[in-house]
Amino acid sequence: MTNKRLVLISGPSGVGKGPIIEWTKQLYIPNLCQVKVRKTKTERHKGTEDDLGLGKGDNFYQFDCRGVEQRIHLDELDSAIEKQDVVLLEAYYKTHDFLKNRYDSSIDFASTFVSPLNLEEIKELAEQGKRLETYLPELMLDSLVRRAERDGKAFTRTLIKELEQRAEDSVNEMRFTHNYRQVIPNHIYESDSRWKFPILIGEPLRVVKSLKEIIKNGNSDYASNGEDFII
Repeated sequence: MTNKRLVLISGPSGVGKGPIIEWTKQLYIPNLCQVKVRKTKTERHKGTEDDLGLGKGDNFYQFDCRGVEQRIHLDELDSAIEKQDVVLLEAYYKTHDFLKNRYDSSIDFASTFVSPLNLEEIKELAEQGKRLETYLPELMLDSLVRRAERDGKAFTRTLIKELEQRAEDSVNEMRFTHNYRQVIPNHIYESDSRWKFPILIGEPLRVVKSLKEIIKNGNSDYASNGEDFII
């Protein structure tokens, strides 16, 4: 195995993957190589167009993400891995097994899940007889709605349906968490105003440092073992 590393980062929509990655670049690794998943435009999409458009060519991995076709262009990913020591890929949890099977025997596959709940909270839910299905979707929907409001989105029926679908799917994502090498617990979701402050302190900074350590070393003491997340 070489010293090259592919960091796959996944987690429910709205959990804060975007700002965690951007702050990691800003504070610690400005030249971080990140390969984008190609997708079609949805009501929720904002920002640049560099991750849009499925493109042409045969060498890609296609998968379904809540009814929307997405693709990882494998030539692009392989080229990045060949040229860089570390490559970051933010992708839906359904890509995990394919990427693990393709790369785990040749490079360090540092699969990382960003979780809106830590192990203690999951245990407390179980002790109180609460089901993840009745708690988590409401939690993530609140974050998604707040983010859409912050971004000035018009709450069309299409957008509302999309947000609800993303929130409901968070349960499926969490039930797959144990397949990841490590899990970063994060309660500072993407809608949280602290991501907009000029400096980070407290949990946002700890989470960002954790991703930095995973990128640099493959592991983080702040993160939990994925195999412990049997939900």
